[in-house]
Amino acid sequence: MRTQLDQIVRRTRQYWYADGIPEIAVGCLLLAVGLLFAIEAAAPPGSGLSRVTAYGLPVLILAGVFAAGRFVKTVKARMTYPRTGYVAYTRPAGARRILRILIAALAGALLGDAAMRLRLDSSQTLLLQALCASILIMVAGLGLIRFYALAAFTMGLGILLSRFPTGPAQGNALLYGAAGAAFILSGAITLLTYLRRSTPPPEEP
Repeated sequence: MRTQLDQIVRRTRQYWYADGIPEIAVGCLLLAVGLLFAIEAAAPPGSGLSRVTAYGLPVLILAGVFAAGRFVKTVKARMTYPRTGYVAYTRPAGARRILRILIAALAGALLGDAAMRLRLDSSQTLLLQALCASILIMVAGLGLIRFYALAAFTMGLGILLSRFPTGPAQGNALLYGAAGAAFILSGAITLLTYLRRSTPPPEEP
């Protein structure tokens, strides 16, 4: 009985990814991060843009997460829920949400501190980022096959880029840009499949 309930809960949570919209939103955010690193990589040494990620990356992530959330909710309300229904997800309490944010921030800080203490070069740091991103994608994917494929692509991309001598900004630009493009492609294919299989909402008189 417990196993059946767990399967129902898992399928209910997987419904959030049924239309591919969250993947497209995440892909756009990753592309924006890659573009920011590309700007830094192309900037002349000593210019203000050569350190643009140090100041712009936190702002971009915060604004991007907010914009992505609004985008997903708006599109789902207009397209997904009229076709296949609305599912109310249990939201964590305020204290739990704050705790999750603090844990994520602590994990990021520990990752950066470990890279500094181990004196990892740019290729090793890039490989570590790809590994962490792949694990996060698999966990967030709730067992969906396409998320395992995205995780494998991200890990393979990190391994490939670590084999070539590039600067930190260039490597990050390629990693996040290509991962973002993969997410958008996966989301677009999922969205087209969803639209073909679902019934459009009836037109209002």
